[in-house]
Amino acid sequence: MSDAPAASRTDRLWWAAIALVALSILAQGVRALATGWLPSGDDGYWALMARSVFSAHPPLLGSSSSGGVVTGTGFHHLGPLGFYLLSPFVLALGGVGAAVGTSVLNALAAVLGPVAVRRSVGERAGWLTVVASALLAFTMGSELLVDPWNPHLSVLALWCALCCTWAVLNGGVWWGAAGVFFASLTLQTHLSFVPVAGIAGVVLLVGTAWGCAHLPSTPEQAWWHRWRALFVALVAGLVANLVVLIQQFFGAGPGNLTNALRSGTGQELPIGLDAGARTVSQAFVPTNWLPGSWFPQVIRPAELASPWVVAAVFVVLVVLEVLAVRRRSTRAVPALTLVLALVVVAVWVAAGLGFRIFGVPMTLARWAWPVALLTAAVAVDAAVGLWWARVPEAEREERSAEASPMLRWAGLAVVVVLCLANAVPRDEGSGAKERFRAPITELLDQVGDQVAATGRPYISVNFQPLAAEATVALMDQLDEQGVEFALDDPVALRQAGTHRLLDGTETATVVLRGGAAVLEPTPDGYRTVARVMPLSAADQDWYAQARDGLDERLGALIDELRSDPELRARVGPSEDARLDLEATGWALVLCGRYRELPTGSADVERRVISDADRERLCRLEDRLANGAVAVDVGPPPRAGT
Repeated sequence: MSDAPAASRTDRLWWAAIALVALSILAQGVRALATGWLPSGDDGYWALMARSVFSAHPPLLGSSSSGGVVTGTGFHHLGPLGFYLLSPFVLALGGVGAAVGTSVLNALAAVLGPVAVRRSVGERAGWLTVVASALLAFTMGSELLVDPWNPHLSVLALWCALCCTWAVLNGGVWWGAAGVFFASLTLQTHLSFVPVAGIAGVVLLVGTAWGCAHLPSTPEQAWWHRWRALFVALVAGLVANLVVLIQQFFGAGPGNLTNALRSGTGQELPIGLDAGARTVSQAFVPTNWLPGSWFPQVIRPAELASPWVVAAVFVVLVVLEVLAVRRRSTRAVPALTLVLALVVVAVWVAAGLGFRIFGVPMTLARWAWPVALLTAAVAVDAAVGLWWARVPEAEREERSAEASPMLRWAGLAVVVVLCLANAVPRDEGSGAKERFRAPITELLDQVGDQVAATGRPYISVNFQPLAAEATVALMDQLDEQGVEFALDDPVALRQAGTHRLLDGTETATVVLRGGAAVLEPTPDGYRTVARVMPLSAADQDWYAQARDGLDERLGALIDELRSDPELRARVGPSEDARLDLEATGWALVLCGRYRELPTGSADVERRVISDADRERLCRLEDRLANGAVAVDVGPPPRAGT
């Protein structure tokens, strides 16, 4: 394929590929609108805050950071730009507007980056990046393309910023503004993206300034004429970060940026260099771009990819860099230098991640996928360019005429396949879990106006996963109805706005129960206004009988396992088993992929539960945990409680 830039030449195949990528992502927003996508869980907070942009309490902070909770300093992610960008969609469409708006932002990011690269770097690089956009969208899956949860909203935004950085390094100074805007969105949305997005932002501004300084000029032009692209990039950065600056310098108390910098990461046990290299290697292994590759979201270090993968990538980049420098390739050297720096920083950042439960939290490493894509695209472009430079001048035109049409059609075919594959609904770990959508929708339909009719309810937050997601969905429904509600949970207040704090004007208390708790009687003084139960009456009775005395029997066995090495060797608990029933609950000990006690143990069957009954009990527990939820309404909280 020709190495010459193709900005002035119409290429219908390439623009068809761009259109397919954009339409395939926008189609996910249309699907969300048509199928009743629900803003629950983390996504519900995003809908709440996007709607608050037009309220008396517009957001000055980004979403709450788990690091702020761990350190106790209460800092947030760096800014609310995502809320402001989604707000028109939420205002027009309700909660589902958060999904539609996310699809629009993702579609824009997915196509703007390749367009920038094609116009500034060349046709070959343009094809590489549009195929890469399609691949990244495919890997994310249909649900994540409409998911406003910040680790996912940042992925394509970072990809766009990195593509614009490549364009600027090749003289496309006018792409600096778009790159700075999407880098700002990435920086503000999730702290784990800050090092990589920060490098992109700095390179974008410095590269734009360098490019402007070397633009040709004429004596009759004003001095500022050559600096217009830099001025536009600076204005884009100022506009994108204006709210952040207002909060930092004029907000009450220490600014959020100050709190974030002073507090550190909140990671008490970093995973270290080896696990960090393994984490980054995940993004360079082809199988981790296939459906289901982003599960589980927490992975044991030993199950991650080999650290030699990223080491091999580094060696290849160094070799290409040396060759490019020797051949004085002004196209390859800056881009290779950029991706080399990104790979090194990626390993350093990953090494500082903290262990969560039993492994590495992959949701904090999603920036590695755009970095891997850019690295692959730059490396392939540089390698082909270096090879092309060795082809005799007399043969280039003939070879280009033979290869270019075939490669263009191949690129379009890959884009078509990837886009069509995303037509199949798939959830790779969205902030509003797809498996909870049906029971929460049924629950809210049953609730109707019953909670809104109570006046200003106080909503008690339940941390059972389904109940927690349904609680936020109920908050969003009340907010859309214009009903004020109160909270006292500090994490929920940080996410939904501190103006919702209890103030004594509450008229009722609303409590959601989830999982097996729905089988219990309604608490005294409360009435159940909605209840979703996936088990039949017979299954409910059997479950209650199976659970009767289970904790006592299991606790007795665990006590013996701690004191009897011979028994522990016979039972064979998992290596990282905590064997702490009070901390984990019986289900994590007996059920699931990471159960602590294996099946096939005569001691467990004799002393606790048979394998057959265990299988049925775990299956019913899973159905309850993911499908049983209820709403209870009672008297308002008493003053001082």
